[in-house]
Amino acid sequence: MRLTKEQNKNYDEYTENAIIDSDSFYHEYDQGKAWIVGTNKDGTLKYEYPPEPIEMFFSIFENEFNWEIKKYGEFRALVDYLMGEPSAIHLPSYHHNQIELAKSFGSIPQNATEKEEQKIIDNFYKFFAMRLIKIRNRVAN
Repeated sequence: MRLTKEQNKNYDEYTENAIIDSDSFYHEYDQGKAWIVGTNKDGTLKYEYPPEPIEMFFSIFENEFNWEIKKYGEFRALVDYLMGEPSAIHLPSYHHNQIELAKSFGSIPQNATEKEEQKIIDNFYKFFAMRLIKIRNRVAN
């Protein structure tokens, strides 16, 4: 099934929100989010602006799976990384939840056949790996 523009937008938002919420590392500063990295000589806090969450995600992924990226390529390594339930992103790991997510976005009908549901399960991590790469490339440009 081909996704509509609205479904694509919703999946992109879901994927971006699934990346660890790193707000706990931020401090509101100059109407933006910044990390506290120390103090200045006068005792005021020193701030540094962090990278986008998608950049943080890929940095963690590359640090943890560098050997697999070199051996199999980024896409295959990312699929394997997501299947291992990394702490850097929260995606449903149970098949039932994956199917329910697809139904909630209209990717398959509520009364989907077993074949349609199996297709979601078989391609779930590949689908989100492509989403993550697409989002990273969009942010980088």
